[in-house]
Amino acid sequence: MTLAAIVPIGDPRVNGYGNNLAVCLRSMAEFADMVILVQSHPAASALYPFLTDTISLISNEATWFPNGVYDGRRFNKNVRIGETAAKQDGADVFILLTSNWYIPESSREALRIRCDETMGWDWAYRGNQLAGKLFSASKRLPAIWRDGSGCYPTLSPDGMQTPVGFVSVESGDYSGYDDEMIVDVPLEITLINMAGKMNFFRCYHDDMPKRNPVFDWDYWHPYYTAKMRYWKPTDIQLDEYGQAIADASKPEYLSHLFLKEMAA
Repeated sequence: MTLAAIVPIGDPRVNGYGNNLAVCLRSMAEFADMVILVQSHPAASALYPFLTDTISLISNEATWFPNGVYDGRRFNKNVRIGETAAKQDGADVFILLTSNWYIPESSREALRIRCDETMGWDWAYRGNQLAGKLFSASKRLPAIWRDGSGCYPTLSPDGMQTPVGFVSVESGDYSGYDDEMIVDVPLEITLINMAGKMNFFRCYHDDMPKRNPVFDWDYWHPYYTAKMRYWKPTDIQLDEYGQAIADASKPEYLSHLFLKEMAA
């Protein structure tokens, strides 16, 4: 198996995207045989410091959002562009990751085994980290696929196109997969960063038209709070990646706000 991580990415200089990028990419490079960054913005120079023999970048007019405006279809095309480039370098199995996820050292072996055993597509299990607190896997995403299977993931909406139909992301108690979980750290940002990020994505209004495309904290605050009621704390100790993220976390980041609310 030659495993490629495909990572759609924007401009790390805005909306807090770069807060933990170096740590997350380093964990991916330790896990996958190659990491392909596919950039939706003409800000390639901002990513040059992160590139290594394992981490490469595709950033050109074919991958950029038209006129700099969010385009979900472009996201999905960029995943295919990354897959094509990875195949040219010998990859035969792919996993879709995002720039604010990290792969714990303890997850590498079991997750690589899952990837190696994938015939068509398979689930990746995702937990969460708030500041220095780790939570068990509570979501599974159809994010692993093999070359020639006729499967490919999409980010708009989140899921996997397969020869027998579309498979959606699922939420639940997946703590039995903590030994292979990927960890998401999306709330290591300020409220201002969150507003900028969500307004850029139109609050995912294009995928869910009932949502207001303009960020409203009075809506999104209880939305996240409700999701977190189902997160289960785990006794798993933070590894070097998780600890680095915890050490870099600032009191003004939303992770601290939600962690306090969960403890109340």
